[in-house]
Amino acid sequence: MYLHDGTLNGRAILSEAWVRESTRYTEETDPSPGYQYQWWIYRDPSFGEWYLARGNRGQFIAVFPEDDLVIARFGIDFGYEDWTGALPRLAQAYAEA
Repeated sequence: MYLHDGTLNGRAILSEAWVRESTRYTEETDPSPGYQYQWWIYRDPSFGEWYLARGNRGQFIAVFPEDDLVIARFGIDFGYEDWTGALPRLAQAYAEA
């Protein structure tokens, strides 16, 4: 739904304005310019702009708009320490395949 600006199967579930506001990188927010409404926003010269929801026990939802890709990781613990580094590499491998 977030990948498609708030729509699911052609039906608007969230407003496009809400999706854009909740995933925008801005210097106006606290505690971090890369954090909005439960989303962590990343600007990476290698991977582009993408955003991530993090669960308490190692769950992740990573959205890569430029690649038309969402990666979900279900978990009961973090296991691996660098998911925010691994997820964009997975997205890049997907885009290159």
